[in-house]
Amino acid sequence: MVHAMGSTPPRAHIQRFAEVFSARAAHVAIRDTTGRHAYGALATGALECAARLRAAGLQPGDRVACLATPGARSVQWMLGCYEAALVYVPINTRYKASEIAHILEDSGAAALLLDENLAALADSLPQAFTDNLVRIPMGDDASSESLDASSSTVPELFAQQRDDALAMLIYTSGTTGPSKGVMLDFQAVLSNMRALTSAWRFAPTDVLVLALPLFHVHGLCIGVHGGLMHGMTLHLMPAFDADAVLEALADDGTIFMGVPTMYARLVARLDDAPAKGQRLRRVRLFTSGSAALSPALARRFQDLTGHEILERYGMSETLITLTNPYDGPRQVGAVGHPVPGVETRVVDEAGEDVAPGTAGELLVRGGGMMRGYWNLPDATTQAFRAGWFATGDIALVQPDGYMR
Repeated sequence: MVHAMGSTPPRAHIQRFAEVFSARAAHVAIRDTTGRHAYGALATGALECAARLRAAGLQPGDRVACLATPGARSVQWMLGCYEAALVYVPINTRYKASEIAHILEDSGAAALLLDENLAALADSLPQAFTDNLVRIPMGDDASSESLDASSSTVPELFAQQRDDALAMLIYTSGTTGPSKGVMLDFQAVLSNMRALTSAWRFAPTDVLVLALPLFHVHGLCIGVHGGLMHGMTLHLMPAFDADAVLEALADDGTIFMGVPTMYARLVARLDDAPAKGQRLRRVRLFTSGSAALSPALARRFQDLTGHEILERYGMSETLITLTNPYDGPRQVGAVGHPVPGVETRVVDEAGEDVAPGTAGELLVRGGGMMRGYWNLPDATTQAFRAGWFATGDIALVQPDGYMR
C-alpha cells in the first residue's frame, strides 16, 4: 500500500504496541495480588481470551462491557478484546445498578466480563438489561495458568487491527446528564499516550505503582497503555491504600500517578512517619491529575519527600492535552504546555482568541481526540467548532506561556 508523504501507515501504532510483547517476552509486565506476569504470558493469555470471546459468538465491532478489579486478569481480557476486534467498554465499579444499566443499554453491549467479587453488582441489574447479554466470568478461563508462566516466543498480537479501529468506549461521569460514550480509536490512544509518556521519560526500567481505577482515562490510558508500550513493569493495586503505596514505592517503584485526594492521604501518613518520606527520594516521578492540586498540599509533599508533583490536564474526549515539563520548572496550579501533537486555543464568547492573561474557554485539537460520542451525532457536532473541541473549561495563558 502506498502512503502519502508524511502520512502514518494504517497499522503503525497498533503494530508498535504489539511488538513490545515479543521484545519484552520474559520481562515482568504486571505485578498484582496474584503474582508476577511476564509480557509473553500476558500476550498468550490475551490470545486465549480472544478465543473465548469468539467462541461465545461475539463478532468484530461488538461492544464488550467489563466490571473488574484492577489486575493482570482485567488487562489480559482487555487485550483479548483488541485481538478479537471487539470494542472494550470499562464500567465504573462504584456505579449503581441504574447507571450500569444505562451504559449496557446505550453501548448495546453484547457481553459482560465480570470479576467474581463483583457478581452481586451484576446480579442487581434489571433482567431486561441482561437477558441478551453473554456473561463471562473472568476468573474461570483457560488462561489462568498462562498468566503465571513466562515465554521466550510470543505469537503475533492484533494482526487484524488497524489504527483507525474503535478501541474503547469511555463513559463520561454524567454530571450534566446521562453519561455519554466517548469513542476512542487506537490512533488516538496510542499516539497521545506515546507523546505524553515519552515527554515524561517512561522507560523499560521503570516500575509504575498504579492504584488508580482502570475505567477512566487516567489509570487505563496513561497507566496501562502508556506503561505497556514502553515495556515497563506495572505494579497494579486493587484499590488505593496509602501504606501499601508507600511500601511499593520505597521498594522499587519509580513512578506514581495519583489524584489530589491520594496525595492528601499520603501526606497524612508521612506526617506520622517522616522517615518514610526520605525513602521516597529514590522515586523518579510523581504526577497528579483529574482535579486541581492545592499549593499547600503540593508544598507539604515536597517538604516530606523532596519531590515536585507534576500536574497535567486532560479529559476523556481529548485524552491528555497539557502537561508541566519533566525537565524544567513545574508550577503548582498550572498545567503547563500542550503535549506534542496537540494544539490549544483560549477564546472569548465570540470565538476570538484572547490575549495572554485573559480567561476564556479552552479549545483543543490534535492527537488524542475522540471520534465522537457514541450514537449521539448532534452532541458530537455541538462539541466541535470548526475542528476544535470545546472543552467547556475556563483557562488562561500566563505571560510565561504556562496555562492555568
